Amino acid sequence: MARTRRTLIQPSGPQTRAVVAELGLGRERVLSLLGRDLAADRWQSSEGGPDNSMTHQAPAECVTCAYFVRLSGNLGRVFGVCANEYSPQDGQVVTRDHGCGAHSDVEEPQAASITLAPVWDTITDDLGLFD
Repeated sequence: MARTRRTLIQPSGPQTRAVVAELGLGRERVLSLLGRDLAADRWQSSEGGPDNSMTHQAPAECVTCAYFVRLSGNLGRVFGVCANEYSPQDGQVVTRDHGCGAHSDVEEPQAASITLAPVWDTITDDLGLFD
């Protein structure tokens, strides 16, 4: 079985081809069910999948992250794309149950505001101050 298949719409004449191309349906081949399943298996077992050390240490799953962009169609039930520029998976396909430390719910640690004692300058020469 092939990873791609011919589309259901086979334009027969030049006018039909023009309409099909204008509607964006001009691809002669599309991903077959086998091709989709093979891609899903690769993505599931990749670094963007659920079985890696980063995911086990993550504060939450990608499905709850604001940067998780769900794929459309059947693949969207399991996969999305990470859109967080600070994540190691930015721009890559990730599973819903993947996770990383760049989750949108993770707050940046705030620096403690420490009031410093005044500094007395004992080094500068003040000879010209009272002339």
